[in-house]
Amino acid sequence: MARPYLGGSSAGIKSVSADVTLQPADSGKKIIVDASAAGNFTITLPEATAKKGNEYDIILGATSNAASEVVIVATYPIVGGVILNSTGVVTVINTSKTRGFGDASDAGSRMHIVFDGSQWIVLNANSDVAFITDFT
Repeated sequence: MARPYLGGSSAGIKSVSADVTLQPADSGKKIIVDASAAGNFTITLPEATAKKGNEYDIILGATSNAASEVVIVATYPIVGGVILNSTGVVTVINTSKTRGFGDASDAGSRMHIVFDGSQWIVLNANSDVAFITDFT
């Protein structure tokens, strides 16, 4: 069932396999990422058009290539609590304007983020490899 909001519905899926800027109309969608080909790319979160409550669930739909990183970039800070990976390693998230999936992250790795009007908050994130804050 679609997730209604005033003026329509924002539920659905958006497939991504190259650089992309997400739009407020993508809020509530599952952003399914295919990084199976070699090469890094960037997912840019909305800037001035971001509205309080915009949220994105970014999910790797395929295991990423050993030479492929996906970085999520924002004008506003991206903050959160902790990230737990599959080996039980806990990483504290500090304020940064980038977050991302490292090389060879497994399918199903995900990051759910929401905008509170002044920053992006990571509500849930998991991956089998350490998250990154820049291309390495």
